[in-house]
Amino acid sequence: MKICSKCGLWSADSVNCCQHCGNVFVNIPQDEIEEIEVFPNRNSGSGISESDSLVGEIESHLFKAIITTACCCIPIGIVAIIYAVQVGFKLRANDIEGAINASDKANRWSNIAIYVGILPNILILFCRLFLVPS
Repeated sequence: MKICSKCGLWSADSVNCCQHCGNVFVNIPQDEIEEIEVFPNRNSGSGISESDSLVGEIESHLFKAIITTACCCIPIGIVAIIYAVQVGFKLRANDIEGAINASDKANRWSNIAIYVGILPNILILFCRLFLVPS
């Protein structure tokens, strides 16, 4: 496996450039690898570093996704978990827009799971209380 010096993502040994950012891989002898900085320009492309206040404000909604999966609706909750986990990966790849998008989708799918899980229970309770004769 090769690691991209620009975005930090792994690629297969058979490729000549990163499939994510298009950075061209350069063959370097093993004895010179220790002297090379692994991520020299990682933050130079977007101008946003991990210490930026925006990065700290991006919430993954992972806890909410796990709770809604366990308590409300498993299939929809799993989708929310997948998006919530993607937030961390995108932040580490310095993809701020992608992290914000994944965070929004994780929150949206968690809310959908809550509505899908709770609404039928409310309707059943309403029917039992008011529509079924005692």
